[in-house]
Amino acid sequence: MHILPQNSKYIKIAGFLAFFFLVVAPLHAMPIPASEVLIDFGEVTFRSVPSSELRDVEAVDPDMVMGATLARFKVEYGAVLDREMNAEGCLPVNAVKIAAGYSSFDIMIDERYEPGSCEYDAIAGHELEHVRIYRNELAYYGKLIEDELLISSLNMSEVCTEGGTRAEFREKARSILRDDERINLLFVRLDESVREKNAAFDSMEEYLRVKGQCSNW
Repeated sequence: MHILPQNSKYIKIAGFLAFFFLVVAPLHAMPIPASEVLIDFGEVTFRSVPSSELRDVEAVDPDMVMGATLARFKVEYGAVLDREMNAEGCLPVNAVKIAAGYSSFDIMIDERYEPGSCEYDAIAGHELEHVRIYRNELAYYGKLIEDELLISSLNMSEVCTEGGTRAEFREKARSILRDDERINLLFVRLDESVREKNAAFDSMEEYLRVKGQCSNW
């Protein structure tokens, strides 16, 4: 698993804002929660499958499908809450976190092509380019999500719920993150961008390039 470290400038910005609000309005401001986005770029596995398992893969021509990449995406939300309630009966939020990315990339290659053969390696190379597209888009949108989480944390200094348990307070904090429209929009755009770029990559020109590498198809 690979983790994109949080850019240090965000920590400095959050610290500056916290200082600014505490100095200007010490009687009303709450400390700003720390924010962190963890990105998982996923591990790649290869397996040989019957041609029948590749028939449902979207393609211009079903006969062009010799391999496919299955990407498993996940998102988890977390919050660290203070131990003590404040005067309003709410729990201060010390930190918020989003962990997102691909838990795995399952590359399937038609079993007609033996591992180590020219054909197998050509298909594998093509599928690894799809993995690169997934990872590049995730890295790009991960930084945008990091920015949005920092902004959201400014309005999430505490969570309140009627007579709730600590677990209910924590779930309330997670639900606030899950329902953040601007962050959700970035996840939608990530999915759309990945789909568009992968579809564009699976062109007839690319198919002919892969086929041109070997002679025993």
